[in-house]
Formats: sequence, C-alpha cells, structure tokens
Amino acid sequence: RRRRRREARRGMAAFVNSSASSASSACPVGICQDGGAGIFLPSVESVLIPSTGPRVLFYCLALFWCFGGVAVASDHLMAAAQQIVSKRIRRLNRETLQFKSVRLWSDSLANLSVMAVGASAPELLLCIIELAGGGMLAGQLGPWTIVGGAAFKVLVVIALCMWHVGSEEVRQIRAFGSFAVTAAFAVLAYVWLFVIVSARTPDVIDVSEGVVTCLLFPLFLFVAFIVDCRTRGKTLADEQQAPLEKATMQEIASMELCVFQEHGQMLKDMEIVEHLEREFGDKLTRAHYRIDAVRSLVRGRRIPLLYEADRQSSGGKKKGTKVVKLPASEGQDVAGEEGAKAFVEFLSAKWSCTDCDEALELMVCLRGEPTEAPIQVQFRTRDGTATSPKDFIFAQGTLEFAEVGEQKSIIIPIGEGDVEEGQETFYVELYKPKSVGGDTSVRVALGDAKSATCQVIDEDLPGVLGFATDKVHVTESPKDQTATLWVTRSKGCKGAVSCCYVTEDGSATAPEDFEQCSGTIEFMHGQLEARIDIPIKPRRRVDEKAQFRVQLQPLEEGGAELAAAWSYGREDPTVCAIALEPDAVANDRLDRVTQVLRKRLARLEFSFPGYKEQFAAAMLLWGGDDEADEPPSLVDYSLHALMLLWKVAFAFFIPPAHWWEGWISFFASLLGMGIVTAMIGDLAGMIGCYLDIPDAVMAVTFVALGTSFPEALSAPLSAKQDPHADIALGGIAGSLAVNVFLGLGIPWLIGSVYWDKTGLTKEWEDWVRVQKPGLLDVYPQGSKLVFVGGGFGPVCLFLAWIITLAIALLAIRRHVKSVGAELGGPRRALRSSSIFLVLLWVVFVSVAVGVVLSERGLCQLH
Repeated sequence: RRRRRREARRGMAAFVNSSASSASSACPVGICQDGGAGIFLPSVESVLIPSTGPRVLFYCLALFWCFGGVAVASDHLMAAAQQIVSKRIRRLNRETLQFKSVRLWSDSLANLSVMAVGASAPELLLCIIELAGGGMLAGQLGPWTIVGGAAFKVLVVIALCMWHVGSEEVRQIRAFGSFAVTAAFAVLAYVWLFVIVSARTPDVIDVSEGVVTCLLFPLFLFVAFIVDCRTRGKTLADEQQAPLEKATMQEIASMELCVFQEHGQMLKDMEIVEHLEREFGDKLTRAHYRIDAVRSLVRGRRIPLLYEADRQSSGGKKKGTKVVKLPASEGQDVAGEEGAKAFVEFLSAKWSCTDCDEALELMVCLRGEPTEAPIQVQFRTRDGTATSPKDFIFAQGTLEFAEVGEQKSIIIPIGEGDVEEGQETFYVELYKPKSVGGDTSVRVALGDAKSATCQVIDEDLPGVLGFATDKVHVTESPKDQTATLWVTRSKGCKGAVSCCYVTEDGSATAPEDFEQCSGTIEFMHGQLEARIDIPIKPRRRVDEKAQFRVQLQPLEEGGAELAAAWSYGREDPTVCAIALEPDAVANDRLDRVTQVLRKRLARLEFSFPGYKEQFAAAMLLWGGDDEADEPPSLVDYSLHALMLLWKVAFAFFIPPAHWWEGWISFFASLLGMGIVTAMIGDLAGMIGCYLDIPDAVMAVTFVALGTSFPEALSAPLSAKQDPHADIALGGIAGSLAVNVFLGLGIPWLIGSVYWDKTGLTKEWEDWVRVQKPGLLDVYPQGSKLVFVGGGFGPVCLFLAWIITLAIALLAIRRHVKSVGAELGGPRRALRSSSIFLVLLWVVFVSVAVGVVLSERGLCQLH
C-alpha cells in the first residue's frame, strides 16, 4: 500500500509539472527574460548595467524622465489644438450688412473634442501601441492606466483644486447643466465598461461593442452641445468682434468705447489695456492653463495670464475693478456748479416785441433730475440800447418752482418811447438759484440760457423761420450726448407761430449714430429763438467723418413762413447739417494703447514664427524670456538641463503650431507622443517584470500618475486663476468619458475588426488556452478580441460608484449655504472634503491592486 501511494504521488507531481511546463511554453516571454523584448527595450542598458537592483533604479528614473517627455509633447499638442479651435470665419450680418468674425468651434465642442483628444492622447496612444505591439492581443497596461488615471483625476486632482483655491475664495461652476451632462456620461462610460467586459460578453470584445463604444463619443458631443446651446440661449457660435490680436484700429476704438461706458473715462492707458484684454481678448481655455503649467515644470517660455478674473461675479469673492464715475464733460448738459442735478434757464435766449406791445412775456423753466425741495431763482433787467424807464420798466423779483418741468413767466412792461433805427435791446438776467429751506443736498445751478436778450422792434409782422447756422460740429464722445440746433425768427415777432422738423440720414444713420427725431417747434409771441435737441449715440471713429441733416417743414395749417433761399446768406436756411467728427485727443490715446496692447499680446502667442525661434526658445531657460521677476535658481537650471533633450527634439520634429492652421503640428505631436508612450510601456513592463509586479498594478499606480501629471498641474492653476470652476472640473469630467470612448473604443474596435476578419489562428488559440481556456469552447472559430481583465469589470463598476460620490460631494458643497461652491470655501469644509476625496482614492487603489493580485493568471503565477 505504501508503494502504491508513493507511485500515485509521483504520477500526480509529474502531471502537474507537465501541465505547468505546457502552460509555460504557451505564456508570452517576459520583457526582462531571455528572448523577451519590447518596442525599444531591452537595449544596451542590459549590458552596461548587469546588476538587477541598479537596472531597476535606472528604469524608474527613465520612466519619470519619459513622463517629462510626454509633458513637453503635450505642450506642442495643446498649442496646436488651441490653434485649431481658434479658427474664425467671416459672416455677414444681414441686419447691419456688416461682416463679423465668428468662431467656428463652440466652447463645448472645442473642449470635448480637439482639446479632450489632446489631453487624453497619452492614454489613447498607450492602448493603441500596446495592442499593435502585442500582436493585436489586448494587454493590461493601457486599460488599467485609463481606470487608474480616472480615479486620480476625479479624486486627487479635485482635492488639489480645492486646496489651491483656498479658504478665502470660492469657485462655482457657471454652466452646471453642461457639467451635469458631462459627469453623467463619465459615469455611463465606466458602467458600460463593466457591461461589455463582465456582463454581456465576459472577457471578450466583439465588433458591435467596439462600434457602440466609439459611437458614444459623438453622442456625448451632440448632447453636450445641445445642453450648452440651451444654457446660453444660442444655437450657433457667439458672434464677436475680431480677435483682439487681429483687430484694426477702428475695431479697437469700438472696444475702447465699450470700456469707457462700463468703467468711466478716468482710466489710465494701462488700465484701458487690461480691460481690453480681459473683456475682448479670447477667453482663457484649458489649453492656456495646461501649456502654462507644463512650461512652468520644464522651464519653458511661460504664458502671462493677463486676463485677471473679475472676483465680483458669483465665481469669487475678491473685489474686482473699481468703477470710476464720469465727470462733467463735453456734451453733458452741465453749465454752472459742478455736480448740480437741477438747472434753471430761459426757454429761449432771445425774445422780441414791438413798440406797440404793452409788455413782453419771457418764460423760465426748471429742468434736470427731480428734486425733493422747491427751487427759487432771482431775476432782474439790465439796460442795453433800450433804457429804463423810457423803453421798458425795470423789473426784478423771485421765481419759485415746485417740480422739474414747471415753467414760470416774467412780465416786463414796455415803455412809450419811439424805436430808433429799427430795434433796441435790453437784457433780463437770472441769478442766485437755491433750494427752499436751505437743503444743501439739492444741487441747483443756472443753465446755458441764464441771460435773455430782449429786442424792441418797429415791425408788426409774424416773421420768418430758419436755422441760425448751416452746420453744427459734434465731437464724438463715449457717452450719450445732445446736438443743439437753434431756429431763429426774423423780420417780425408778432403772435405765436410754429413749424415742424425731421431728421434725414446721410453718412450717419439712425439708430446707430443718432435717434430718429421729428416734431413741432412753437414760438410764443415775441420769442425769437427755439432749440431742437437731437440725441447723439456714442461712437468711435478713427479717421472717417459722418453727418446727417435736419430739415424744417411748414405746417399745413397755421404754420409760419420759412426763410427763402439765400435770405440768410445761405443756399437753404431750412436745412442744418450735423457733422460727427473724431476726437483728436482720443485718437492720440488710442495710438498709445494700441502700441502697448500689441506688445503684450505678442507674448500670448502659443507658437513661434518659424523653426529658428522655436529652437531658440527650446535651448534657452524660460524660453529666453528676460522679464522674470527673480534670477534663475539652481533648480531652474537643473530642470531645464534635464528636459533639454526633449525640448530640442520636439522643437525640430514638430512644426510651429500656426502652420496649416495647427493640423500638421497636431498630428506631428501625436506621433512624437506615441514614441514616448511606447518607451513608457517598455519601461513599465521592465520594472514590473523585474519586481514581479503585474502590468495592471503598474498601470493603476505609477503609469496612471505619470500620464495624469499635466492635468494635476493645470487644473489647480485654472481653478485659482479663472473666476469659475468650469474649466478645471469640466475638463476633468470630460477626460473621464473621452478616455473610455476614444482611448479604449478605438483600439478595441480595431482589434475586434481585425480578429473578426482574421478568424482562428494558432497565436490566438495559444493565448486563449493560457488566459481563459473556457473561451475555446464558447468561441471555437475564434474571431473575437479577448480581454481577460480579471477583476477589470467590477473595478470599473466600483469606479463609477466612486465618481458618483465625488460628484455628489460637489453638488452638496454647491447647495450648502455655508459653502455655496464646488471649490474653496470655509477651512473646515475644505479640509474635510479634500481628505474624503484622497481617502477614497487610497481605498480605490487598494481595492484595484487587491483584485488584480487575487485574479493573477497561470502565466503570472508561473
């Protein structure tokens, strides 16, 4: 019996050894083992560094150095992406018949398409390269990197954004509807991964699943675009002025006018420049912050963030730009005491009567803003060629007005003297305006017509009407103003007469340049002048002048006679032209502002004019920028030297971003990043092979952190600098969905189509026999892409739950009154939220690593 038991044990051991031997022969050779090889490794380092420990250290340092290479390549990639989405077209506005510059890409489409591909390029390329380099067999490194990077971004990076904003400020998502859609698709993406990997066709990706995964990306874009349009109330890209860096002098002048209307005219040149950059420059995008963050790491030429956030908005609590009120200026109805709100003046500055009249009646009015107290003003007569008491009776007294718009009359008795030489003149003056009761808060002053000229004539006729001058010159102003035209009455003043007037377009048109006006002018008995006020709109013309006309027309019944041609020494006294002329002082200021603006905008360019400038910027610390606040430190020089090879290599390999509207640079950057990503895959495989760490564990930890490092730099920077949290949080949520729909959808679609066309092969059969032997019975004809993720599906479902928790936390912070925003807020809420997110990430990594180690296959155990 003992002999039979010993023979049985020897037979069982032989069977196990033979099974392990056959499995070993079918398992792929490790990259660090004899006969194993990646795309680039192993190379000469296996000979130069014979010992395992130093070799692993070398691979770790090389891995982090390659992460820096990915960062440099992403700098060029995001610069090209920004150049692509900045494209504008000229569109005709059918209402104004003017061309306007319109952005071809809307914000939502730009951020979730080209920008998202640029930000997710490392993960996407890693999956494609791993699939192509592994004989079209699905690997573990790419998918697990996407999952690990998603957890790191949604948990750790958001926690960093909260801390970077700080406890004294808050940042709230402005377009929360668009963010909610993006977050919902992010959760859907990882639930869908669980369905196709673990539920619908376990461990197999078929063609239909690859197609649906890729089609979810355009569906995501469409829904996000529709929600964005409804949120903003627009269905097309916003129509704007020309880009600030390409605007003409006339367009900059129009922008400057808007700045003056919003912030006042008492601005210095640099303040005007800053307002122009903030309000009319292209908004800071995800590319701005990502490029600036990467260049700060590799010590490249940084982009000055010139557009300071307005903290008075709902996104922040810091004070913004102080609004400067306009002082009294030309065109403003102020004549008298500065700051006055009410004005007293004669209805007309010229009056007349005949020597047969018993008295002359003059009208005085109160105009301006409503006053709480009554207004008083004194009046008196003054001799001219007509003297008192021969030609008129001296008069003085006080007028009291109860409200604005009220009119009072002054009666001046006329004497019995004869009028010599056709007419004689005396004057009536207003003086000492004040509020009744001594209320000093009511500011009152005399208006323009504070003195009236009174004529005593010997003609007993109604008179004729005409304009006092044939042209009125108005200097354009950044605020509404009034052009005043005077209609005169000559050759008589008997009785009340009237006529009508109307404006006519010329090179200046209504309502852009002035308000279309028409009405009736009424002259009282003895009144010699009447005014017509035409509202002039704010405009800024640099060189050209414009004008329009005002035409007097007789009334059908009871109207006055209009002046005949050449009766006033002019061709047509019934027409007055209003000439709108540029402001010479404003043009001088515009020249200074434009020169400063051009210099500052030149430093915002992502790309360089040519290879020479691009290579010079790569060679020099901080890109040769000599405007640094402090001298370079040893750390600056060290990082520049460490990244110099990458910067110079990509400066030669990748064309400037403005070539071919950015497309050639975009694809060249993808190719360069693909090379670096292939090196990262080899290095991660070498480290895992030597340390006996599965590829999935390396991916969900070290590789995921490295590929997410640019996002960890740029998102906190955008959260701090931008007045809202849309760029930081929206970019993170968008990358979660795009990484799945494109990062896994494209390679899995390629692999599933390949095996569907190729069918059963020996390599596929050997691979499946080792990884999942049961699949041979289910798919005996092959033709399927096998992805044996072990616990990949459940981990994706767990990640979807974690993303939901993170989004719920942001929503709670938004609606809690003590916080009121997703980022920043009180120190206690800030600390607890950040710690909660970081602990969630630790839990996720622990669970993911535990699942991977518990599901290790026969090849990994062997």
